[in-house]
Amino acid sequence: MVGDSPRPLDRVQSRSIRRTLVARFHKIMLTHRDSEVLLAMNHSVAPYLIVLMFLTCSSPDQQVTAAEPDSDVEAVTDVLVDTSMADIASTDTLMIDTSQDDSNASTDDATVEDAKDSEGLAADGCTHDAGEMDGSGQSDVVPCGQIVFSYQPTSSPKQVLLSGSFNGWASDSATAAVLSDDDGDGVWQVTQQLTPGSWQYKFIVDGNWIEDPNNPEKIDDGFGGYNSVLSIEPCPRALTLQSYTIQGSSLVATFTTPAWKVAPKEVSMTVDHKPSMALSWKDGLLKISIDNLADGIHDIRIHYDGVQGQDLWLLKVYVGVSTDWRDSTIYFVMTDRFVNGDQKNDDPVAGVDPATNFAGGDFKGITDKINSGYFTSLGVGALWLSWPVEQPKGAEEGLFPDSTGCNLGTQTTKYSPMKYTGYHGYWPVDTTQTEPRFGTLQELKNLVNAAHSKGIRVLLDYTANHVHSASPWFIEHSKKGWFHMPAEVCQDVGWDNKPVTCWFTSYLADLDYDNPQVIEASLSSAFWWAKQVGADGFRLDAVKHIEMAFVKALRVRANKEMELTGVDFYIVGETFTGDAQSIQAFVGEDKIHAQFDFPANMQLLKGFAKKQIGLDTMDAVIRGVRAIYDDQGAWMSTFIGNHDMARFISHASGSLDCGIWDIISNQTAGWKKPPKQPSSVPGL
Repeated sequence: MVGDSPRPLDRVQSRSIRRTLVARFHKIMLTHRDSEVLLAMNHSVAPYLIVLMFLTCSSPDQQVTAAEPDSDVEAVTDVLVDTSMADIASTDTLMIDTSQDDSNASTDDATVEDAKDSEGLAADGCTHDAGEMDGSGQSDVVPCGQIVFSYQPTSSPKQVLLSGSFNGWASDSATAAVLSDDDGDGVWQVTQQLTPGSWQYKFIVDGNWIEDPNNPEKIDDGFGGYNSVLSIEPCPRALTLQSYTIQGSSLVATFTTPAWKVAPKEVSMTVDHKPSMALSWKDGLLKISIDNLADGIHDIRIHYDGVQGQDLWLLKVYVGVSTDWRDSTIYFVMTDRFVNGDQKNDDPVAGVDPATNFAGGDFKGITDKINSGYFTSLGVGALWLSWPVEQPKGAEEGLFPDSTGCNLGTQTTKYSPMKYTGYHGYWPVDTTQTEPRFGTLQELKNLVNAAHSKGIRVLLDYTANHVHSASPWFIEHSKKGWFHMPAEVCQDVGWDNKPVTCWFTSYLADLDYDNPQVIEASLSSAFWWAKQVGADGFRLDAVKHIEMAFVKALRVRANKEMELTGVDFYIVGETFTGDAQSIQAFVGEDKIHAQFDFPANMQLLKGFAKKQIGLDTMDAVIRGVRAIYDDQGAWMSTFIGNHDMARFISHASGSLDCGIWDIISNQTAGWKKPPKQPSSVPGL
């Protein structure tokens, strides 16, 4: 910064700006360890004596199926007992909302306006009214998000710059946007291409930082001055879903087009990633009609490739498969620890113990198991997969518990050095790329297609709380209000003292979702993955460590973009606590669908693994927990074990002497005295 002017705050806060024209921008295991698969318990014992279940369904406005079977959902895990966990590029944002017409807005004194030309620009700032096409058949469209910043000085400055949260608060002519008065009318201007969101900015006039004098929307910059605020909404979509009908194995859907003309050659369609010509045009409407779909889950994608930018619709069609999540047994597959289907992508990190290193499991290995009928034979209806994005190439220094006994606390346990890798998928680096040890994006698509052909849904393990410090996000935005700063490690300040702002480790940068730019970036990335591969839901990691604003935005986005045919894009969260009220706090119509039912897990382990309580006690306690959940208790996921705790079978076989939730002590047992394989335990 030049002179004594205070530097504006980096954090962007969401504020609405009512301007003359609102700009909108559209860019928008090694070998499988079959011996340790945890199968569900007998349904005849009690309706809650299973790994994962849902007792009711939501009722979306356009529910495809009316079936309401009284069945349960189960989960099966296949991971190690001692699992160690401790530049997203812009992706297409697919907003479905329709923006209001601002054509009557006054243009007097406008300093931030949409770029337009003499042919006329639609009032939404996105398109030509004329909608003419050139010789290539492409529609003639003015790009959205071209914002003209204007400043009319009272003196004769030598230089006027534009600096804001969109360019890292650049302060010199080499990095900031340079305004000019080319026509000599006394108004300095510069055009910028901005993405949807809330942006803060200032003008730098001959080294002096000033707010936009003609923009009433502003926010305290923390230094006695103000930053001007500009909010940009998304551009209307090229196609809008008007209606759809699913009958048996057929789908008919109709789309409307916007003010500008969409050329037929700009629209294409795929069915399960294969090109399809089952579309037609009439009176400005796009109609798709698909017949004879095979039993399974089908992904119908409609692409618009005009100059507005790529526009993608994803329609889910279930044929011969219930859309009710209660009918699904969910099987957790930790990708790296399942099946090695392609040894060519194996790349363990040198000098790391095999227990904490990449083991070779990959997308192809999972796909092979799907195609072999393995999951179908188990009655599996959904697969929960590791977050597929790139992990660190190397290892991180850590510790492993080097003590024995029960009731070991973190302050009394002795630890020894140990290196860890990101084999588990919870250390995101570049979330525009798959983890190469897992496989390619195409191989992940093949996996999902194979699962869908068997009527099996796919959940992705969405790691939203943090990114690894090697991530382009952290490298490029660590000083721009994207992360909770200064870094405070949860172990140092207390996991429950600052659950939202503390960092899991010193190298896992905690995202600050009070910043709307961070919400937009994270959700755009996550739903890009969901649409690309055809995922059917998310398992949301570490929910209690994430701002509620993000949780609500996630549900809104899922509803708008992934539930177009009335099938729920199921989002189940993880809040590791025995407090049912804390779990319930994140569940609701405007939040996530459900969470894993840890309080019920405790009772199931006490009753069936340790035989510490009887069925009557178990029934009473679980009913009490469900009463706290109210109506949303129907969606909660009951389970008997997961990858953060000792296995059910290890408790039931007597291999562990400590309590069911004595996590640290059971971890030490995993290192010092690993439980035997179930096949070697008499009576099992």
